[in-house]
Amino acid sequence: MSDQIATIDGVKSFAYSEAGGPGWHGYGQVMPAGASIEEWERAAGLAYRVQRARVRYNTDRTGSAQREVSGQVVQFRSDTGAPLGIVSDSFQTVQPREVLELFRDWADAGGVRIETAGALFGGRVYFALAKLDDAVSIDGSKDRIAPYIYCSTACDGTRATITTPTAIRVVCANTDRLAMRGLHRTGASALRARGIDKQSHRSAFDPSSARVVIESAREDFAAYMETARHLAAVRVSVDRAAHWTAELVGAAKTATGRVSTAHARIMSLFQGAGMGATLETAQGTAWGFYNAVTEYADHHIRASSTDNRFDSAQSGPGAALKSRAFDLVTVG
Repeated sequence: MSDQIATIDGVKSFAYSEAGGPGWHGYGQVMPAGASIEEWERAAGLAYRVQRARVRYNTDRTGSAQREVSGQVVQFRSDTGAPLGIVSDSFQTVQPREVLELFRDWADAGGVRIETAGALFGGRVYFALAKLDDAVSIDGSKDRIAPYIYCSTACDGTRATITTPTAIRVVCANTDRLAMRGLHRTGASALRARGIDKQSHRSAFDPSSARVVIESAREDFAAYMETARHLAAVRVSVDRAAHWTAELVGAAKTATGRVSTAHARIMSLFQGAGMGATLETAQGTAWGFYNAVTEYADHHIRASSTDNRFDSAQSGPGAALKSRAFDLVTVG
């Protein structure tokens, strides 16, 4: 499988905190406690700037005649000169350093701890994940969840700049966007209106808007924990879980009689194969089913590489699958 973590001079553009344990599949640079933003920037491979140049092309074989593409520029790395994508000349680039700078005030004050950061797809996409607080248990059980903030963007026009509260279940490292999860009493749509900061590249990045998300993240996490505890008390039969799974990924068998791999995997995870699936909070519950889906999206869903799967789970189809699953279990 192809490896989409940016690699410069043989070094992976990925770093993780020693306090947080091994990074994504164990590779990258280990960061000591108290590392500065500048140290994270270097270790995570984010110490480059995105520069731009006009797009030109040759009209003959000698290269003596060139034309310029109006209204478009090519983005490229300042360190290697490698191209990162072609965008309009009005595109507002968010630099790799700005993703880390978002957390500086809180990190300096001890309010958050950066746990992972890096660049994907040759440096076109870059991200950082910071931990807000220690993990909290669901009703005194071994099932513990920790609150994080995730920020990512791209310089090739493929995505906006997104800052969102994220929950990580300790037992299995499943990830979940807090702000996309509504309380069971108020419904998912109530929290979708807040909690996620999404800024397009049509205007300059406004860090103050993203910081509002960080400041409200603890409130979102408290709401998320209330929802998790509610779901852990809702019993779910195998038949009901199979019905939900069919709504998410299709029937257990196709029209030609072939077994659906996705359906079979999610049901297997729900029925005991999943990490933490046998905990009292998860076994035969709506919380257990939801975590079967999140584990599938984070660790099992088909992808061209583990890095593509990571990106999908945070911002792409995997994240969308988890959102639909949450709607199912909360609405019932």
